[in-house]
This record gives sequence, C-alpha cells and structure tokens, in this order.
Amino acid sequence: MSFPEGFPDGFFFIKSLYNGHVVDVGGGSKKSGASVHLWKKKDTDYANQAWCHHDGYLINRNSGLVLDVSGEELALNRPLIQYMKKSRSEAENQRFGYKDGYIYCLANPDMVLDVKGEKFEPGGKLILYPKKPMTEGEVENQLWVFEHART
Repeated sequence: MSFPEGFPDGFFFIKSLYNGHVVDVGGGSKKSGASVHLWKKKDTDYANQAWCHHDGYLINRNSGLVLDVSGEELALNRPLIQYMKKSRSEAENQRFGYKDGYIYCLANPDMVLDVKGEKFEPGGKLILYPKKPMTEGEVENQLWVFEHART
C-alpha cells in the first residue's frame, strides 16, 4: 500500500487503516483534557472528528484544541487527549508528523499514534507507543490514512 506524503490541506478525518474508524474527541467535548479515541465515522455533525494540520499541530475543528500526549513526557502508553495549544518551545507532546502511514511525535519519531491493545471497536483508546516495523506484520493499529472532510 502506498501512503500520502505528509498531512493533507484543509480539514480531514484520520482513519485507522485496520477498520476505517476515525480519531474522535469523546462526546464532542470542547474541554481541554477531553479524551480522544477511535469511533465510527459520522456522515453529519462530525466536527469533533475533523482535524487540520498546521506547523506540526493537529487541530480539532469542533474545539480548536490540539491533539496532545497526556503529561509532559513522551512515554509508553500515554493516552491522547485534546488540550490547549502550547508554544513550539513547550509543545514536544503536541507536534506530529506523518510518514509511511505512521503519525509520529516530531520530538521522537519512534513514538507513534497507536490503538491501545488493538481494540478496534468504537471507543478504542489512543495512546503513544513505540513504532512497530512493517516487517513484523501486525502493525494495523499504528497505520493511518486520511479522508477529506467537507467544510
């Protein structure tokens, strides 16, 4: 499978390659600290599932908050939340890149967005986890594609 180079322009859905579910802010919350998980893609009223990428930040359309690795350290199993945008010098846990299907932390490209425990049903938690090489075979819980979101 071929993957796009980098994040798309405008708003988009971040879809799990495994099942097509998307990154979703729980309950459509606009609060800083709200959980981010995997959910079925909605056809309408989907602002809490739409994201844009700017300067390394993934910004939620509904809340205007950014994807954030909970806590200050980029450590194994840290949950993903939405949070107020920090300055670049303080945002190691908020800035992301995309390459070969992996969404990774710019501060540590070996740490990637992962569906915890390969739980692909709606509500599956998203965490930070060490990147698995594609040669290991079972990496679908770490691979992502994008779909344009209508504005």
